[in-house]
This record gives sequence, C-alpha cells and structure tokens, in this order.
Amino acid sequence: MNCIFGASGSAREIELLISRLVVSGDDSFRVTHFVVEDGNDQIGQIMKGCPVISETEFFTDHAHRDANCFLGFGSPVLRRTIVERLRSRAKVRFPTLIDPSVIFDRRLGGVCVGEGAIICANTTLTTDIEVGAFVQINNASTVAHDVRIGDFSTLSPGVHVSGNVTLHSGVFVGTGSVILERLEVAATTIIGAGATVARDIPEPGTYVGTPARRIAK
Repeated sequence: MNCIFGASGSAREIELLISRLVVSGDDSFRVTHFVVEDGNDQIGQIMKGCPVISETEFFTDHAHRDANCFLGFGSPVLRRTIVERLRSRAKVRFPTLIDPSVIFDRRLGGVCVGEGAIICANTTLTTDIEVGAFVQINNASTVAHDVRIGDFSTLSPGVHVSGNVTLHSGVFVGTGSVILERLEVAATTIIGAGATVARDIPEPGTYVGTPARRIAK
C-alpha cells in the first residue's frame, strides 16, 4: 500500500514524481490511495486513478497493513503533526523520493538525505550536504556545498541556498527566495517569497523583503 497524505497541488506533484520513478523502472512506490482529513469533499473521488479516502478509513481499515506514506503538504508544522499521528497509530514507512532529474553528488557522503525527504524535479544539490528527515525541496531549487537543512523544512520552488548555510528544523522558505552564504536560520522561521536573506536569523519569525527583515514573531 502506497499512500499520499493530502490531495492538494503538492500531493499531486508528489504523485507525478512517483509516476516518473515508475516510468524509470521503480514500480515499488506506485500510488494506491490519497488520504485526506475527515469531512473533505474529495473523499470518494478518484484522483490520478487512485481512490481518495478519509483519515478515519485509513486508520480503521488500513493502519495494520505495511504502508509507504508520503506527505503532500508544504507546511512543516502539518507534516510533523501527520508523522506523529501515523507513528503512534499505524504500521508505516516513510521512503525518500528523489526525482530522476535531480543533480547531486551520489558518492558516499556527498549528499545525505533523511527519512521521508522529497526532492523534486530540476533541482541541483552539489556536495557535502545534509538534508534532514521529512524535508521537501521543490522544483528548480539549488543547494550549494556544505549546507545543512533541518528536519521538516521546506524549500519552495526556485529557492537558492548558497554555501555553508544552516537551516534549523521546520524552516519554510518561500518561492524564489535567496539565502546568501555562511548564514544560519533559526528553527521554525518563515521566509517570504522573493526574499533575500543577507544576515543570520537568530530568532524565529516571518521575514520578508530584500534584505529580509522580520515583520512578525
């Protein structure tokens, strides 16, 4: 059983990534179900050839089965919540997904990718990079050398992370943002779309603009 939690655009993009892996010869992750919150009006529909079921149905009828689960949410907070719920109630695995088009250092230790991480199409990761568990790196992003990306963080499409950067856990980086070299970003920080981070962010909050400045805690 292979389930994508969520049915939004992010979930459908993950289904597309998996379909590309299947075309490349890896049939082990072929999607069988989408799972959405109770009350969602998509329950009972067919999406990309797969039934959409409720969380209650999943936990009642399928939680005892071996299942590969993929998280179709951009929100680091929501991904963490779903992982905790699944681990406490179901027999699940969280495979790593890397689109066939991704360019990265495949040598031992070149790029280390954690459990449940998803790296989308046309992304480049150079070398000596650590990608934490349940990280999502979206289309056409670039990550330079000696970068550490903490668990549950999200890089939206077109993000550029320069060398020697550390993003602590649960950081959300908006579309098209740039993080300059040798910087550190506090856990749970939100960086708005198109922002340029030009100095360390030691305190979490929402940061926007060029250079990025905090507008909310």
